[in-house]
Amino acid sequence: QAGDIITAIDGSAIEGESDLPAALDAHNVGDEVAFTVLRDGSEIAITVVLGEAPTATPTATSSP
Repeated sequence: QAGDIITAIDGSAIEGESDLPAALDAHNVGDEVAFTVLRDGSEIAITVVLGEAPTATPTATSSP
């Protein structure tokens, strides 16, 4: 949900944004993953089924 702060994935603490890629790379598309999130001041446990990561869309740049 928008505004949720991820505090753990499969019981492993997430200290900051840099921890997310490694935690998610341990899983595959379609895996059920246990997340602990901070929502409205309370920690809650949710299970998420991982989907495909969106691909980056290249942007055009102009040269002077």
